Amino acid sequence: MAREDALGARARERLNAAVARAIRDRRLKREMTREQVYTTADLPRATYDRIEKGETLPDVGRLEAIAHALDTTAVGIINEAKRSLEETPEISQTANREETSARAARIYGRMLGLE
Repeated sequence: MAREDALGARARERLNAAVARAIRDRRLKREMTREQVYTTADLPRATYDRIEKGETLPDVGRLEAIAHALDTTAVGIINEAKRSLEETPEISQTANREETSARAARIYGRMLGLE
């Protein structure tokens, strides 16, 4: 169970980083400051900073507000994050191998009566 939680945590960290990167890249492309974005999005500075640093994922409302400030859509940001994740398949392949290995170990353990 702890192994599965670790894999889930890694996936969340990757998603946080990808969304943060998409937001930051879009902001820089639009030549905007962080202050311009969080002010336009009507978000506290600290909240926006945590989102752009990848420390937390924005909820839907905040993602919509940030997207609007960056002249895009939440779907646009998510699609950019998804592309970013797809560009680093070796990480996801490693996670998939680890997940498969953990699943195989659980099945083998059940067969041996260890679980």
